[in-house]
Amino acid sequence: MATTRIMPLHIGKGRTESRAISAIIDYVANPQKTDHGRLITSYQCDSRVADAQFLLDKQTYAARTGRVRGKDDVIAYHLRQSFVPGEITPEEANRLGVELARRLLGKEPIDFPRETAIGALGLYVSNESVADFQPMNVNFGIIPPLDHRVKGKRNKNAELSQRSLAILDTIKEEVLSL
Repeated sequence: MATTRIMPLHIGKGRTESRAISAIIDYVANPQKTDHGRLITSYQCDSRVADAQFLLDKQTYAARTGRVRGKDDVIAYHLRQSFVPGEITPEEANRLGVELARRLLGKEPIDFPRETAIGALGLYVSNESVADFQPMNVNFGIIPPLDHRVKGKRNKNAELSQRSLAILDTIKEEVLSL
């Protein structure tokens, strides 16, 4: 069973704000848990220097607003998702984390267009005109055709694939920029 927990983080005794932020980021970026950083997705910062950027943003905020942090104020939130081993892949867990962050930030869920395999399949299974749906693997027959003629099935499918990959690259850039 999957669980999600949002935990407020405080400085703690005997630490500076800088040391607390660095320790938190070191904990969540543990190479053993993140496939040596491959499964780290950051928001509006470079994950390699996130602690420095985080502190700079906090200082900029304090300078602009004049708000002084109290002793027990929350300095950050740690969003933790846990899954039973084998329940989902690490890549799926990362994608779910990005989707949850999008929703928490008030962003719309990712809507995959029908020119992609996942979008075409989602549209197909939710289409009311499909009276007797038969479970299937994705195939090129449910993806909208190209706007030009291509000679040969292999060449046509290659172009459909390239179009889909280009769309997914655009979506990936949008998601990563949150």
